[in-house]
Amino acid sequence: MNTVISEPAWGYHMNDSIYTLSCPPCPKWAKRFDQQNWNRLGVVVWDAQTQRITHMFGSQTIRILEDAQKSKAWKKKGLVVGTIAYRITMPADKKVKGKVTENPTKNKMEKDDWCLTNTIQLSPSQTKEFLSYLEQNDAKLKEIIAKENEERSRILGKVYSLILSWRRERKAKEASITPEIKQDKKPPADNGTSIPQGKYYTITQVAEMCAVTVRTVTAWLKKEKLHGVDLPGMGKIIEEKELIQFIKENRQQLMK
Repeated sequence: MNTVISEPAWGYHMNDSIYTLSCPPCPKWAKRFDQQNWNRLGVVVWDAQTQRITHMFGSQTIRILEDAQKSKAWKKKGLVVGTIAYRITMPADKKVKGKVTENPTKNKMEKDDWCLTNTIQLSPSQTKEFLSYLEQNDAKLKEIIAKENEERSRILGKVYSLILSWRRERKAKEASITPEIKQDKKPPADNGTSIPQGKYYTITQVAEMCAVTVRTVTAWLKKEKLHGVDLPGMGKIIEEKELIQFIKENRQQLMK
């Protein structure tokens, strides 16, 4: 059974199953998205003053505990907890009458990277209490991590199955279509685009399979973390083998 240790203004608890119903009652001020995080597998911290509920994965939380045991900086500064997300920075210059300035600039203090969102600042005393709670529930925390790994494997398995299913459907459609051959007296204009043989996915399809936004996939392509082929009229398309290899190499980050 889940337990909650809290002060009137803040609190925390662990959820040892996916979207459990046995956790403490959610605060009345919580939004719908907050309510989903409240029941989600992992560790939840809430703060009434800022009206925030933040969710942390078990693997993320145990790293926080290990870092706190090595460094005592939290005794003076406290601890910032939050949800892991991928940040994409955009040029600071805005479009003016349909045009963009020649030299767009980015915030030099930020870059595309993993970061914490929906953060809550814990005071030194709150941090001490929270870390003590994690130490006392170390075994339960490791069970949560094991379940998170199982869930990641299950989701990746569904992604692979979806890719294979789309491949079979594509082959079935191609086999059922008989191309009509026509004689063309005029030679075709040499304005086609040649791409390597294979199966390709659009940026939107890749975003759906990886459970991220189209903007995130575009950032991967821009930073050459993922390689695509530029197809006129469609934009970038990603070859299936390239996508599968990318998912394998980044499976930990994609499931966070």
